[in-house]
Amino acid sequence: RGGGGITKPHLLESIHMALEKFLLRFAKDEEINTVESYLIYLIEHSKSASITAIVTSIVLAYPEKFFNVAMILFKTLALFHIDNLRQQHEGEAKTIYSIGYGLNKKKDIFADERLKTCEDKHRNLNIETIFRNYQFFGIDGFTEEQNTELIKKIYDVIDAHKENILVNQDGDKKSLEILIARIDRRIMHPTVEKIDDLNYIIEFSPELSSELQEH
Repeated sequence: RGGGGITKPHLLESIHMALEKFLLRFAKDEEINTVESYLIYLIEHSKSASITAIVTSIVLAYPEKFFNVAMILFKTLALFHIDNLRQQHEGEAKTIYSIGYGLNKKKDIFADERLKTCEDKHRNLNIETIFRNYQFFGIDGFTEEQNTELIKKIYDVIDAHKENILVNQDGDKKSLEILIARIDRRIMHPTVEKIDDLNYIIEFSPELSSELQEH
């Protein structure tokens, strides 16, 4: 989505869009365990980044349902950066899908379907956001004990990423450390700003070393 410079086979693109549409509809109405098993199967048996993006989309649409799948995605630190880029380019998707619109009525049928996907609210979310939300707000319907256990698992994921960053000298180490700081509630200072009686803005400010602040 977005990123018009990426060339993709139209047939493959259409198949993956159909798969995402099917899973989104299925996830809304069907048994959670059934859909969850499909999503995990896709992660375990595919080497395609596009398939991972589809699974991520379903998790973003229903984070309260598919937290177990989210926990698997969280274990790949690179996915946070990739999904942030996807979110940043979401604004381009509507423009790209509108190119040539109205010139061919037969093709407009397909363009309409693609344009409709831009209205999905979860397109503006990313896994970094739900990772933080799990820590601050837990899962609706969970007991306090269940949410505490979930947060503990999340901290284990964060600590594992921190250890890997220390060992691995490849790549931009400081950028990874900043990413970790952005998603770790233990070093986060949230501030709440009231907009009106019904709306508030929560800003999350992580503790950063002077070295990271200069990066």
